[in-house]
Amino acid sequence: MLVQNESNIGNFISAYQSQGRIIELKGETATVEDFTGYADLLVLAAGGYV
Repeated sequence: MLVQNESNIGNFISAYQSQGRIIELKGETATVEDFTGYADLLVLAAGGYV
């Protein structure tokens, strides 16, 4: 929920940091969707430049 709210207001840095923490907490149970969402947020935080 925090990740989505931060993303909605354009705070992509906080959003990707939160998503990274979720992945860290989930450990081996983190899903592909968790990682792809994280990657998307990293791209958005970089202004689309990768």
